[in-house]
This record gives sequence, structure tokens and C-alpha cells, in this order.
Amino acid sequence: MNRNQIDKLTAAIKTLEETLAAKTHATELYTELDERHKVDDKRNERVYIDVQLVLLKLIELDTFKENFTASVFFALKWREPLLDTAEDPLTFDDFWNPKILIDNNALNYSKEIIWYEVKREDGKAFIVENHRVEGTFLGKVNLTAFPFDTQKLGISLISERSENEVFFVEDCRNISITYEKCVAEWYLHDRIDFETITSSEEFKQTKNKRPGIKVSCRVTRKPWSFLCNVILIMALIVALSLITFAVQPHQLHGRLQLTMILMLMLVALKFTVRNRLPRISYITYLDVYFMISFIYMAFVCVWHAIVENLNDYKADQALVTVFACIFIVYHVIFGVIIIQSQGKNMSCFVMKNTSRAGYRIV
Repeated sequence: MNRNQIDKLTAAIKTLEETLAAKTHATELYTELDERHKVDDKRNERVYIDVQLVLLKLIELDTFKENFTASVFFALKWREPLLDTAEDPLTFDDFWNPKILIDNNALNYSKEIIWYEVKREDGKAFIVENHRVEGTFLGKVNLTAFPFDTQKLGISLISERSENEVFFVEDCRNISITYEKCVAEWYLHDRIDFETITSSEEFKQTKNKRPGIKVSCRVTRKPWSFLCNVILIMALIVALSLITFAVQPHQLHGRLQLTMILMLMLVALKFTVRNRLPRISYITYLDVYFMISFIYMAFVCVWHAIVENLNDYKADQALVTVFACIFIVYHVIFGVIIIQSQGKNMSCFVMKNTSRAGYRIV
């Protein structure tokens, strides 16, 4: 081995030693920085989490499967005293985190983006965890007022920490709102409702309570499609039963045949609509309307069956007016009940939003 090769080998060994020394120094430096900025997994006091949610887009609401697909943005903000006098970190892995998960997601998120930032308010540092999620979420529906119903769509955020560590509040400095007001057959209300919740760890023997918050908005069904295609058709079928009085009372067969045909049409229309709804154990406004209409036509049918034996044609003519008045009255009552129920739901929703108290993080 000549002199040049020995010099090159010596230079390579020296370079390798310098590289190893620099790497060791960097490792020690990063270890020191980690120890300096490392935050305990638990804090001595409860941490208040400010929550803001914006419903960007309601893609679909499936009342049959009782879920909805939406694109949402939500932000979680909490105090971080270690950043009061420090610069913004490049990574947030070493800082305290509330460990949030969405409790009512039905499927895996088709798209989820998470990013962090530091905000400073009145000389205090806050960590903000931003989420943009597009996915399918579970949500129970109440179809009692169908097709004039108002549904409450919510996203439940649950922390993996205990109640003594975390408490959720509404972010009063950043407005939570819905962007898209009209979606298909639904109308979205502006306001967002916040409700603190708790969840038990059923799979553990300790049964620890995990704190959370349910952020929800209201959507009201646009009833015009059902009014025109279902209720109006039902009303016309019931109204046509008055035409059966045009047949002479002694032609019992003709009157009963026409009335039975109309009743079968009513039943077929009812089951067609029922197949579009989830299997529920309670009756809806549409069920009540159908039952009243069916009972109304049943009384018409019974009258046709007995009028021939009475031989009282004047009574038959008077009954036309009576049935017509009953038809008008029960439609007016039905309309008043719908209007009152809608007004009651809206007033309760407004009271909930106006009575919410703000929270100040100290």
C-alpha cells in the first residue's frame, strides 16, 4: 500500500470519527431539548378545551339507515403554559394532548386532515388542534312529526382522558356555524348547539367516565314534496268519496264498489310511503292523517250500507254536507297542530341557544 492510499484511508477514518462525534452531540442536544420541553401525560388541574365546529357541507341524510354524511371542520383549543415564553415548536408530539376521538362515526373517514398551531391571547399561549373530516356519522332520528320533522344532527367528541383531567366548553371567541343552508330536501339552521356528555368504558372493569361534548345542528325537512305527492293525493282520494253520493242510494253495489276502490288506493299509497321510512315503533303525523282518512272513508262506507234500508233520501243528501264539513274541519285541525308543533320546536331551539352561557379560560 503506497503513501497516497494510506493518507486517503487516514482522512476517511478522521471524517468518520468527526461524523460520529457530531451525531452523538446532536443526539445529546435533542435529548436535552426533549427533557426541557417534555410535558407530563397528566396535569395537576383540569384542562378546559374550547370547541369550535363549522358544518361545511351536508352531503346526505339517510333517515332509513339513521346516519348522515357531512364535511365538517372543528378546532380544539387549550392552554399551554410552557409556550408562554417559548417560540412556536416544530412538532407538538411532546406537548399535552386531550386525545380526542369521534364517538359516533359510522365508517372510516374518507378524508381527514389534522394540523396544529399556536395562538397567543392576552400574553397566554394556546395550542389549537384543527380537524377537517369528511365521513359518515350515526345519528338517531325522530320521525314523529314526519313529514314536517326537524332532526338534530350531532358529532360526539370524546376524550380518552378522565373527567378530572378534561372539561369541554364552547369556544366563545370563534363562532360555530353552518355554511350550506339548503341541501336537497333539508334546510339547515344557522346555530350550533353544544351539550356536554360522558361515555363509559364498557370494556374495562373500572368503568371510568370519559368526558365529551356533542356538537349538533338542526335540519328541517322541506315538506313540499310530501305535501304534493302524498298528502294532497290522500286528500283528493278522500274527497272523491263524496262523489259516491251521486250514485242513487238504492244502487248499493255501485256505491260500495267505488268506496272500496278508493280505500284500496289509500292503503296502497300508505304502504308505498312506509317503505321509504325506517322501521319505527311509534306513529308519525302521516300515520295519524292516514288513520283519520281511513276511518272517515269507513264511515262513508257504513252509511252507504245502511241508507238503502232507511229509505230516507233527504237524510242521504244531508249527510253529504255533514261529511264535507267533517272533511274540512279535520284538515284545518291537522294544519293547526302542524303549525303549533313547528313553532314549539323552533322556540325551544331558540331558548337553548339564547340561554347558553359563555366560558372564560383562566
